[in-house]
Amino acid sequence: MKASDYRNPERLADVMALIQVLALAEDTRRSEKGLGDDLQRYPRSAKSWTELAEDHSEFFRVRAREARGNKDDYRVSLIARAVLPKGENDYREPLSSDLLGKLLDIAINLHDRDKARRDRWWALLPIAAAIIAGLFAIAAAVLKR
Repeated sequence: MKASDYRNPERLADVMALIQVLALAEDTRRSEKGLGDDLQRYPRSAKSWTELAEDHSEFFRVRAREARGNKDDYRVSLIARAVLPKGENDYREPLSSDLLGKLLDIAINLHDRDKARRDRWWALLPIAAAIIAGLFAIAAAVLKR
């Protein structure tokens, strides 16, 4: 995961929306068009849902459909659901509400950690200002002599 994944304020909402669709939808995999149809919008923090999923490999898996000869046709799936055992008719059940809630909590936690990491330097700002002010005071005293 890149450090700037959550820099866009809309990123968390997009990730949570994609998790929900892929966790609860009937099919375990979705194309870009299918995701757009289900979510009824484009992502606000990426060029496409596929790009968003590729940026968050901790939750999603993206596979090209090269077997059909179209390298631009990708399928996005939720890793947690893709590893569930298949049931009747080669079908995976939607995730339980407990597991879905845990995935959403993890996304929020990752967002908060990224934000805290980016905001950590703000704590050093008053110290830097005091050091600079001290240097100017010393310089002024030296120049006054």
